[in-house]
Amino acid sequence: MNSRQCYSNQRTDFQVSEEIQQLLNRAEHLDTVAEQKDGLPRRQALELIDRLEKEASDCKQLVQYNQTVLAWQEHELEDAKAAAVKMVQDAEERLAQTRRVLAEKVAQLAELEG
Repeated sequence: MNSRQCYSNQRTDFQVSEEIQQLLNRAEHLDTVAEQKDGLPRRQALELIDRLEKEASDCKQLVQYNQTVLAWQEHELEDAKAAAVKMVQDAEERLAQTRRVLAEKVAQLAELEG
């Protein structure tokens, strides 16, 4: 290899090294730009996910609360039904007793008028 070829190869190696460095710098710049560009939608997506997770958690708590209220209301309804049945039974018993008393009094009156 003569000195001219060696110089030519060195110059080429230097140029290649410089081009590689420029390409690496450009790639790093593009990567930074892409990260900045993608960063906003990514951040927005993460914020949306956080908001949706909070809404889901709030909904779960609301569902649990409503289930508790529903169970309480069902219990209250059953108690009210039982009380209503008892009231009807008591009223029927009073009515039957009144009928008996009335029948006795009618019979007594018939005897007295008799």
